[in-house]
Amino acid sequence: MSRFIPAAVSIAACAVLPCAIHAADSVVLASDHQPVAGLVLEESTTIELNGGTMAVMLGAQPLKGAANALLRDRLTRSFESADEQRLEFHECTRSIRFAIGSKPGDPKLAGGKLGGKKVTGKREPDGGWKFTLADGKASAAEQNALRQFSAFDVAVRSVARLYGDEPREIGKPWRPDFSTLASAYPGLTVTIDCRLDELKEVEGDRRAKIAIGGLVTGVYGKRNRIEARFAGFITRSLRDQTDVEADLSGTLRFRGTIGKSDEDDGGGAEATLEAPLTLKRSVKVMKR
Repeated sequence: MSRFIPAAVSIAACAVLPCAIHAADSVVLASDHQPVAGLVLEESTTIELNGGTMAVMLGAQPLKGAANALLRDRLTRSFESADEQRLEFHECTRSIRFAIGSKPGDPKLAGGKLGGKKVTGKREPDGGWKFTLADGKASAAEQNALRQFSAFDVAVRSVARLYGDEPREIGKPWRPDFSTLASAYPGLTVTIDCRLDELKEVEGDRRAKIAIGGLVTGVYGKRNRIEARFAGFITRSLRDQTDVEADLSGTLRFRGTIGKSDEDDGGGAEATLEAPLTLKRSVKVMKR
């Protein structure tokens, strides 16, 4: 299911100096800017499902339950060059808890497979990044964790595609074109509306506050459908070409089969899930 949920995404506290901006001002939000050697970032990302409800059909009666989930990463990212980076994970939590017929507790916080690890990232010929453990060969579980992080990192970097390469005016909405993505992933539908709400000066940096909201729907197999509806704000540093804050909330819904591939007609148990979804991300520049 996770391949249909764009990860995209942050809280940064800093002194704000207001800057008078005329409503007709426009700005290009994204460029081909590459990270420079010596850049050090502190990053924190939390994705949470809290208070979710679920139901599994066993026979003619639904068996009801609840679900909580938590993903949290805290790390330091240092760029040795535009093509090489070092990461140190201070926290890497992956927790999901289902309960049928009773109320689950909060997800248990755990260090995760990458907690406390140092990771090296090297740019691939296609422009992506390959992440490996810096101090030795990764176990199967660590390799899986690295693949998950790599997919999430791609999603975060892909957020800049929402902005396009044309100037955006304050108060004027736009809708990015996801037709190429839909062609690559049949069954995936993405509709996101964006609007530049504010430009302001923060410690010598021009920051853009962007309102976003949308719906992502994935249909796969014969009977499975997952839907994420969300809204919130992203704050982008125009100097560093980095989204330094994201605060999104919405609802995640799933309807389909569990326990067996739905490629077999009648296989698996019918299930539904609905949960409030929150995503918070912050990036702080420690050194440039």
